Amino acid sequence: MKNLLKYSLPLFAINALLFIYYYQNNYFWDDFEHLLDVKTYLKFGINTKSLLLHGNESGILTYWFWAILGNIFGDNLTVYRLGNFSVLMLSIGILLKIAFKNKTIEKPIYFSILFFLSSMFASMVASLVLTEALSLFFLVLTFISLYQYLKIETSKRFVWLFLTTTFMGFCLITRFYLMAVFGTIGLVLLIEHLPKFNLKMALIQVLAIVFGLIPFFLLLYYWKGMVPPVFKIRYPQFTSELGLNFKRPVVTLAYIGIWISPLFILSNSFKSLFSIKNLQLIILFLLASFFLISNDIYLWNLTEKETIGTGFIDFLMSKSYKINKIFGFTLNALLMSLGLFFGSLFLKLISTNIINLDLFSFVKSAFKIEVMLFLFILFYILEQFFVSGNVPFYERYLVLIYPAMGYLAFQFVLKQEINFKIKIYIMVLIVISFINLWRI
Repeated sequence: MKNLLKYSLPLFAINALLFIYYYQNNYFWDDFEHLLDVKTYLKFGINTKSLLLHGNESGILTYWFWAILGNIFGDNLTVYRLGNFSVLMLSIGILLKIAFKNKTIEKPIYFSILFFLSSMFASMVASLVLTEALSLFFLVLTFISLYQYLKIETSKRFVWLFLTTTFMGFCLITRFYLMAVFGTIGLVLLIEHLPKFNLKMALIQVLAIVFGLIPFFLLLYYWKGMVPPVFKIRYPQFTSELGLNFKRPVVTLAYIGIWISPLFILSNSFKSLFSIKNLQLIILFLLASFFLISNDIYLWNLTEKETIGTGFIDFLMSKSYKINKIFGFTLNALLMSLGLFFGSLFLKLISTNIINLDLFSFVKSAFKIEVMLFLFILFYILEQFFVSGNVPFYERYLVLIYPAMGYLAFQFVLKQEINFKIKIYIMVLIVISFINLWRI
């Protein structure tokens, strides 16, 4: 696995840099729309005036990052793409450094990175003007800081606590979809108190969380909510308010299951899935999925534009639907049903393993990282209930939880065993991801 990463990572970097060089004057996806806000900050500076003229609803910190790069190196598409590339590679470098220093988590981190590289959108995050690169950077720093806080017993742990909440705040104003980080940290700190409540410690933790939330609260104050005023004018066709969206978390879980399912199938313990209980669960999800079709929960991705940019699954489904509506409809339902099964099985498998230990003393257990990442994925799915925009879910957003998915899959699905079939599967996906970048 180490050798696979040794070759995959440089090829990933070369592929991204070649794309940036070859298409240095070409706009793709949201490149142009994102740069509208960057030009606003370049013109007026980073202040309240430009903040009120901000048009994208995803957050602000990435745009400030690009504006700073623009002021230093010039307003250039290549500059912003190289900025994203550098931040993403720095995030991976930090994870590798952690792995080198701690042999117990070395292999899961390696697989976490490989699984991320196998995402259909990893190369795009490294090569386009997208907000996910800086988001992943702050996610990495947040969880490393939280892990250090839980591990250290001395007074230095309070420094790590405030670093955790500071990076948490940066996550929130970089990408609003990372509200799951706030829920994760809050619940982890609450669990820490359950064995024996410490009032002094609780007050310090509350103070740290409030401190970390200050940038987010200030942004809400200036925008009068989570949506910038200009967004509704610039994009009147879109809805981006808080609201109950029951389709979105279901589709999110199904997408997680679809990409995790090959790891189950190719693992050495695949036969154990075919228990009577799990077969009943599969049938239940198939019946439930066909029932959900009547509520058009799957219709959206059958009629999307035929572009892999929207999502690899969406592309496959829309293609099959165009060939034959009945075939596409049925294939979509079956695929999403199996996705729901494997997604639920994935969460069930993790929760069963980590809850079997004394959860109240998890801070002292070997499962600290697993608990944090599991809660993060769980909150990420749950928060989709409250997102009304991008109905119901764009596959690209999974890239934010891909490293966590990979880490947990290595520990609980593969049980720390990487067979030859898994290596081939990951290699094939990484190559497809490279090619996918050039197809946009």
